[in-house]
Amino acid sequence: MTAPRFPRLFTPIAIGKSLPLRNRIVVSPHTTGFGEPGGYLSQADADYKEARARGGAARGVASRQAPR
Repeated sequence: MTAPRFPRLFTPIAIGKSLPLRNRIVVSPHTTGFGEPGGYLSQADADYKEARARGGAARGVASRQAPR
């Protein structure tokens, strides 16, 4: 069996003393097209972000929402 390419990817890490993360997977900011007028978060965007977290991402970085 070969060694994993990124052996620490799924290991816990902390950012400073106050932000422990369960792994090192981070979703970078990106536009989904689900934003409400005025740049507000929509339920569809919240559901999208929740699915990323349930899928294993330890941290998501919010981005400004573009209105539809």
